[in-house]
Amino acid sequence: MRKNCRLLLIEDSPELSGLVKTIFSIQYPQFHVETTNSIAEALGKVSENDYDLIITDVMFPSGSVRSVFDKVREKGYKVILLTGMEPSLLLDETAGYEDIIIGVIRKPFSFEEFIAQFNKIIESFWAESGEQV
Repeated sequence: MRKNCRLLLIEDSPELSGLVKTIFSIQYPQFHVETTNSIAEALGKVSENDYDLIITDVMFPSGSVRSVFDKVREKGYKVILLTGMEPSLLLDETAGYEDIIIGVIRKPFSFEEFIAQFNKIIESFWAESGEQV
């Protein structure tokens, strides 16, 4: 992995956001993780900053993350979904964004499960794209 990767975590649960940030600080110290818990703030951050990767929940109290997906696509970023949504509903909610979504990490998860799923997604993405985050 490259050094000093910027990651934006979009998650409305402060507890889960804190857990993911802790996992990255311990397991992936090369990632600088910024967090937000709202669609509006996420749109601002994606518009104003450069990121190597976005990890996001799909459903928020204020609505769907589809508007963020549009901005992410415009900027050329890739996304990992962090969701407990049923697979059929997830397909409906993310339809049309397959080009930017590189994987899904299912909630709930343990520390070890997150690491295993993240590694699998990133390794698969690298193998297919030749890119390295």
